Amino acid sequence: MLRKNDTCTIYACYIGYIVQAIINNLPPLLFLTFQNRLGISIGLIGSLITINFGTQIIVDFAAAGYVDRIGYRPAIIMAHLFSTAGLLCLGTLPRLMENAYAGLVIAMVCSAIGGGLIEVLISPIVEAAPSSGAKETAMSLLHSFYCWGQVAVVVLSTIGFQIFGMERWYILPLLWSIVPFANLFLFSQVPIRTLVEESDRVPGRRLFTTGSFWLFLR
Repeated sequence: MLRKNDTCTIYACYIGYIVQAIINNLPPLLFLTFQNRLGISIGLIGSLITINFGTQIIVDFAAAGYVDRIGYRPAIIMAHLFSTAGLLCLGTLPRLMENAYAGLVIAMVCSAIGGGLIEVLISPIVEAAPSSGAKETAMSLLHSFYCWGQVAVVVLSTIGFQIFGMERWYILPLLWSIVPFANLFLFSQVPIRTLVEESDRVPGRRLFTTGSFWLFLR
């Protein structure tokens, strides 16, 4: 059923943006906890933000070179694997490693790789999915799901801190890792189409030698 249902593909993409919201907004809720309970300085905590978004930008640029080669399905599954691993590492490594900051860096890098891939892949997957004239609506809803995901992360995490206590902060990343893990299986089943067929793709090097490319760039 899922393999033939393009609507499920769009729903999986919506959840994908929620995954990105989890990755970007859960760690900042824990920054003060990292300082108070793990003894990490404000300067090092601030560097985690740079590591997160810096890694995502690098992945965004690098993805253009290899996503078409490996295919959209393996790439989006890999994105959710890294997202799941990052959240699991966030809940375990800082408490298990002697250097808690190193554990946080590993977690942030894994999450950022997943988030960067999601950012590159989700919109083209939705754009390529067949629709009955509702493509604009689907794209608008897609970007709103990041905002809804951000609200959900803040509200549900705050409730979780009240239930478990701040001393058990590590439970929250472990619980949130269920979302990308479940969506991984959804993306493994739903149909994923491409905007440009393999025979119609233009290599980057050839594109830069095309006069029309520079004409439109100007």
